[in-house]
Amino acid sequence: MDFMIDVMKTDSSLTATEYAARHFLEGGDLTLKMNPMAFDSLYEWWAQHRGEFVEK
Repeated sequence: MDFMIDVMKTDSSLTATEYAARHFLEGGDLTLKMNPMAFDSLYEWWAQHRGEFVEK
């Protein structure tokens, strides 16, 4: 998940960024809840929920 966030923040390719966002949503079971192109919302969600995934 950290890798996907890193790709979304740093990659200059819109295609790579979109794929990373879609995979991030799948990994977080958020596919139906969030828009993959709403990057700020994804970053905010990850900041709040990262600890839930580190433990797994």
